[in-house]
Amino acid sequence: NVLVAKGVLADKIKNLDTKISDWSNWDDSYKFIEDANPDFIKSNLADQALVDLKINFIIFINSAGDIVFSKGVDADENHALPIPESLKKYLTKDNTLVKHPDINGDVSGILMLPEGPLLIGSKPILTSAKKGPIHGALIFARYLDSTVIKGLSETAQLPVTIGRFNDPLLPSDLKSIQEVFYKGNEILIKPLNNREIAGYAVLKDIFNNPALILKIETPRGI
Repeated sequence: NVLVAKGVLADKIKNLDTKISDWSNWDDSYKFIEDANPDFIKSNLADQALVDLKINFIIFINSAGDIVFSKGVDADENHALPIPESLKKYLTKDNTLVKHPDINGDVSGILMLPEGPLLIGSKPILTSAKKGPIHGALIFARYLDSTVIKGLSETAQLPVTIGRFNDPLLPSDLKSIQEVFYKGNEILIKPLNNREIAGYAVLKDIFNNPALILKIETPRGI
């Protein structure tokens, strides 16, 4: 079951990746990154667009590494979100999120911020025919918040908990997976009591570092 929950999260990241493709391989985006046409913003980048895409942030970055447009929205609270400074520090010209080596380059996964973990994806901005030259990068991101975790629980049909891998205040049962990971494993199964068993998995970030611990509980039928 822990593999199921891990797979569901991977599917969410893949779905985010697909959404970016619809926007990054688009003549209108290709032109917008050069002229910052306000009509494009008015027609395509209202708050509702982010709500419909189920993302918190959208960021257009040109080939020089400059942010042409960015927007953040908290759909649950119905208000604007500023782009966190902690995210901006990754949006430099030579960062993997901004600099794509070729037209097939992309980055997607988890990015850890002080504000919370992000599901993030970045693709090169190309024409609708997926041709270059690359005009920059398009980034979509959303917080791995309680809404996402609730969705994981509903899909897996079991309680799911997620904690930061390096959190010094992790409960003792989550700390046990830290020790297992450092011994070369990324999954741990252990009984909690006579009635329940738990599965734990380590989730890595876009830099291949341990980022989160996923825990799922299931009844012990036998």
